[in-house]
Amino acid sequence: MDNNYGTKAKERIGSMKLQGNETYCTCEIVWHDDESEETVTIKLDCGVEEDEDDDIFFYVKGIRGLLGLTDWDNGEDFTINDIIEIY
Repeated sequence: MDNNYGTKAKERIGSMKLQGNETYCTCEIVWHDDESEETVTIKLDCGVEEDEDDDIFFYVKGIRGLLGLTDWDNGEDFTINDIIEIY
């Protein structure tokens, strides 16, 4: 599909001064099936904590994993469209 989804997210990640100890990302995703948008939290490590698991939409391995989700053909049913906050 030819679209610009993920472009804004890539630009924001590239412009952020990250410390390397960030654990979470609040972001806007777009679903591939109907292109609806949703704000979610992604954890930047694969360690699942039972007390927070209901609040985490998806788990990735660091910023590289997050960047991978900004591509439409990332193998998932969604694409990260924008980054709201990485903390």
